Amino acid sequence: MQRLISCLQKETGIADVPNLLYCDNGQIVANPRQEFPLEDIPAPDFHGLPLDLYRTKEYKEQIVLTYQMSKGCASRCSFCNLVEVSRRLAFKPYGKVITEIRQMKETYQSDMFFFCDESINNSYEYLNGLCQAFIQNKLDIQWIAHAKAGNLDKSILKLMWESGCRRLAFGVESGSDRLLKHMNKGFTVEQAEQVIREASQAGITVNISLIAGYPHETREDVNRTIDFIKKNKQYINMVWVYKFSLNYGSDMFYHPERFGIANLRQGPEDFCFTFDEVDGLSWEKKRAQQKISRWRMLWAVHNAVRFSQKRHLLLHMALGNKESVSAWRE
Repeated sequence: MQRLISCLQKETGIADVPNLLYCDNGQIVANPRQEFPLEDIPAPDFHGLPLDLYRTKEYKEQIVLTYQMSKGCASRCSFCNLVEVSRRLAFKPYGKVITEIRQMKETYQSDMFFFCDESINNSYEYLNGLCQAFIQNKLDIQWIAHAKAGNLDKSILKLMWESGCRRLAFGVESGSDRLLKHMNKGFTVEQAEQVIREASQAGITVNISLIAGYPHETREDVNRTIDFIKKNKQYINMVWVYKFSLNYGSDMFYHPERFGIANLRQGPEDFCFTFDEVDGLSWEKKRAQQKISRWRMLWAVHNAVRFSQKRHLLLHMALGNKESVSAWRE
């Protein structure tokens, strides 16, 4: 940003601004990329913001403070475009993390943190050392984070709880091993079941996300996902079900032929594309299938997972009345 300001003030040329995309004589120019060292990024500063608007009953009217300890992701899911944003995995030193979290805790009078890393367990070794540092330094915070279903076990989940972890959100995406392999998730359904079970038994609240309408998804794939929900309902507190979106910059976008899709076209949303399945559904039929798959998954969630009355009401509003969705039930 400083170099861009200098450019706008005519102090430097536009070619000297790293990571910048701009148009020159009708041509899009991409300046060389430059990674800003993670250890040089300062702690978040929320002064001047209406923080009282961010207090929630769920966390005893505390402000949930956001903090990032790592950059990048060790996974390469087929549909994710993170590789376009951050190509190198990096971690902040433990000392910097402890100092900045302690400062934020005192400044904003809150011990509730959301670690907005792409995955808290990108590195088992780093996470293990981080939790021990929290405990040894008596940080006394509660925290929530995103996690991948692999790379966790009973030992570290117990340590995470002791260090303050209270909720993990897992990108499970499907209960079908065939689709998980196609997505390049790096774990099996059995491994996902084991992790969410052990996390729940450690006392950690478990949220999961699922994807409906993935390319070449079959009814059997959806049935397996519904079975996954039913089988593991006692360990899951909340489920998000998203319709599949083909995003610019993902592996699927750059290599559609590998995933059996073709005819990519700009969709109604920025950076999202419609597509046809090779030897499968056209986009119009795919869009209808996505809606049906999502409703079937949502109905399974409605019948299985522990919801509050308020969340039941919201889900009813999303689905419509019971009669209108009975066609999607098993």
